[in-house]
Amino acid sequence: MPSPFIKGLTISEALYTEGVKPVLAKHFPGLRYSAARLGRGSDTLGYDTPLSADHFWGPILEIYLSAEDYARYAEEINQAMRRYLPREVAGVPTNFSSADHGNSRPEYLESGESEHRVLCVNIDNFVISHRAFNPNREAITTLDWLTFPQQSLRLIQAGRIFHDGLGELEPIRRALQYYPDDIWYYLLSAQWERFGQESQFMGRCGEVGDELGAR
Repeated sequence: MPSPFIKGLTISEALYTEGVKPVLAKHFPGLRYSAARLGRGSDTLGYDTPLSADHFWGPILEIYLSAEDYARYAEEINQAMRRYLPREVAGVPTNFSSADHGNSRPEYLESGESEHRVLCVNIDNFVISHRAFNPNREAITTLDWLTFPQQSLRLIQAGRIFHDGLGELEPIRRALQYYPDDIWYYLLSAQWERFGQESQFMGRCGEVGDELGAR
């Protein structure tokens, strides 16, 4: 009988609790960091299904570091995770089938160093839709709000923060929690303008008997 499907965020939290947190405590005592699963992925949104397991799904999380600590420790942390992570968490291997993040999947490894997905990130380069932007460092302008894709903002809110030792991830999420009223009204009016340009075509399809087109 196949094992019941476990959501990716639950697996990522187990990765932090059972693997990343103990490794950092033992090999990097006193290091200030934050740990989360944010950004792209059906797992981040909670929409993952068994089909999601074939690409960038499983024990994945980001370790956020200050710029100074990132330059000093990122590679050391990467190597420590390769050597000391448990072989599995929540019944899922912590090793991935290849270094290709887009197409690899969790795969059991009997011995040797693992190809993990614990990703070190410079908090100063917090990314929103391929753009480095940290609202703790710079004010959010009207142009920023209008050029941040709604999907990217949703991914930041939908993910999960496991530990915020830097004290920066939660303020970032609060700053990007929702649009200011004037921006939201503008986005609503823009969407209604789009609907207004298309809605008449339903009736026109009906007039010529194209019921499928109308639907």
